[in-house]
Amino acid sequence: MPQPTSPLQAMQTWVETWVIGQNLCPFARPSVEKGGLLLRLAHGAETEARLLELIQLVRDMEQQPEKESALLVLPQLVDFDDFLDELALAEALLETEGLHQQWQLASFHPDYRFEGEAAEDASHYTNRSPCPAWHLLRESVMSRATVHIEDPLAIPERNMRRMRALGVEQIKRMLAQLNDEKDSESAG
Repeated sequence: MPQPTSPLQAMQTWVETWVIGQNLCPFARPSVEKGGLLLRLAHGAETEARLLELIQLVRDMEQQPEKESALLVLPQLVDFDDFLDELALAEALLETEGLHQQWQLASFHPDYRFEGEAAEDASHYTNRSPCPAWHLLRESVMSRATVHIEDPLAIPERNMRRMRALGVEQIKRMLAQLNDEKDSESAG
């Protein structure tokens, strides 16, 4: 019988198989392959505690220059609207602390939905993940990486088109297959 997957294991598998496999982020593969991604589980039960965990993550990463980005996994934020509210507070905190010039914050959630898009639009799968998470990225790394990418600002739209071309049913089959393969590996 397969062991239950922890939130960190689920996110690691998602990054390696979905984000990299679908080339949703052209910067992910080199970073992951050289150990540049840090995964951390947030333990705070309240918003303030999770925001403090975000600041501590920034401080820890400042001491680990080899880490280019980090996923702060937030299993407490199941409700997507609550997640968005807390994301806004996190972004404001980075700005208040004077960190917004050095760090970017991206977001992923199992129920991610782009504003203005239909609920079942396949484009949402560019940011749908097994667990809620904030992705903290070093601005300096992003600046260097985008130099080698043609039209980096077009990446989100390109990803949305790719997901729409696959379609929701195909995406769900692909993600289910990835989960089945992961479960088989952990059972063996």
